[in-house]
Amino acid sequence: APIVADRLMYFHSGSSHYSGGTDTVGEAGPASHNVYSFAEGYTANTFQEFLTLQNPTNNDETVAVTLFADTYVIQQQVTVKAHSRQTVNINGLLVPIAQAYTNGGANAYAVSLSVQALGTGTKIVAERPMYFNFYGDQGGTDVIGYTGG
Repeated sequence: APIVADRLMYFHSGSSHYSGGTDTVGEAGPASHNVYSFAEGYTANTFQEFLTLQNPTNNDETVAVTLFADTYVIQQQVTVKAHSRQTVNINGLLVPIAQAYTNGGANAYAVSLSVQALGTGTKIVAERPMYFNFYGDQGGTDVIGYTGG
């Protein structure tokens, strides 16, 4: 019988100890996608952005993570072991570049993501958890990437 899976997350995270909760509906059906997109995220000040990649297959998978930020395109390849999850710290990739090249100001810290499994017929699941303290309002969000349709 069909089911709906929902993941509730309650957290106390980061050096500033962000507290809160969020939820997201799970991947529709068995993992059936190899490309995901994420709209605007943010990595400055008290915003912490991550990308989690889950590999439900029997093989290690190579995944290309592409960041689109201000005038920069940054790509990182990640190997996700079979039946495991890998976390990518988006702040760790983007913030050093945004700090070194300050021409974009605050816009240099805004980021969109594209995620693609590189093998033929490979499948992954990609989520983007974010934690923040925005003018004293602590919280977080989690979303599975857009897959089209």
